[in-house]
Amino acid sequence: MKAYLGAILLTAATLHPMECDARALTPAERAAVEKAIKDQLIDPDSARFKHPDVPFAPGLVSGVYCGYVNSKNRSGGYNGDVQFMAAFTRVTIKPVQYRGDVIGIADIDPNSAESQSISEMCAEKAPRALTNSVVK
Repeated sequence: MKAYLGAILLTAATLHPMECDARALTPAERAAVEKAIKDQLIDPDSARFKHPDVPFAPGLVSGVYCGYVNSKNRSGGYNGDVQFMAAFTRVTIKPVQYRGDVIGIADIDPNSAESQSISEMCAEKAPRALTNSVVK
């Protein structure tokens, strides 16, 4: 698993901005990303997601994706939206299914090293279509 996540991080670090169209995540992509993020949360059932569009390229079978999640903390209150970076990879064709892997979830402190790292990777390495999209 560590080797696989290392490969995802290497892929994310080598992404270069490019012009491309953007589209909404498919239901299968969304489910894979949300499951991966929820598995890391204190109260996964409380998760509320905001999903920007994903860059679209013909034949896309995997990608690195940035979005936002708001979930309850140990005290039962919502933290507010925090950015996350996740990868999704198509693992079957019929039916279409994806696996999601968490690259990172920002802290509630926007000045923490984790938050800064996720924010910078999402802003600098993501294709322009992703950084300019509207949160849905």
